[in-house]
Amino acid sequence: MEIPIQQDEAFLKALYQRYKYLQDYPCDFRGTLIDEAVSLGLIQSDDFLGALLGYPVEDVSLTLDYFSYLPAEVNRKLAHYRHLSPVQPWPQPIIGMAMAGDRGKVTGTHSIPVVLKNMGNAQLWYGQDCGFIFEAFLEGSIQKHREFEVLINQLWSLCEGFLKRQGITTLYTLARDPAFEEKWFYGHLERRGYQPIAPRSVVWCQS
Repeated sequence: MEIPIQQDEAFLKALYQRYKYLQDYPCDFRGTLIDEAVSLGLIQSDDFLGALLGYPVEDVSLTLDYFSYLPAEVNRKLAHYRHLSPVQPWPQPIIGMAMAGDRGKVTGTHSIPVVLKNMGNAQLWYGQDCGFIFEAFLEGSIQKHREFEVLINQLWSLCEGFLKRQGITTLYTLARDPAFEEKWFYGHLERRGYQPIAPRSVVWCQS
């Protein structure tokens, strides 16, 4: 079940455990199009917390060669598009100040909005029995995290899980992404069960 991030009990529990001081303040989330987003699950490790936000599904009608590298029959089936955004909570305390003589004095913390900071991107196209993961990546400092592979695999699992809940049985993706080293990315796809649809093809498939 998809619910607003503000109502995701698993996310809120993990957030309050990581930032215990937030329990003393109302949880005010801020971020891009936050009112339109729903939570699709957590991206986390022992020392990292993130979530995957899903935005409204859009209906599309593609030409048979829209994605020139995909078979025409796959293009014909792709009738829906969904943008997903992996985010990281970033508490931003609002502190009160007052003048005490010629110096400023902190009077207390008024509130702590939690900014949901974007940390990557994912784009999914799907219809009938076919799904296409156009991209799914994490960027910035998270790429140097000691458990990056755990986190990126969680992102892909959430993307694949959403597609499979829509009845998708065959997944396609591209065996290239400028965010990753080519050799590593090939290994990532192979470990997730993807194989080229033809020798030296840029399109890989999982079924």
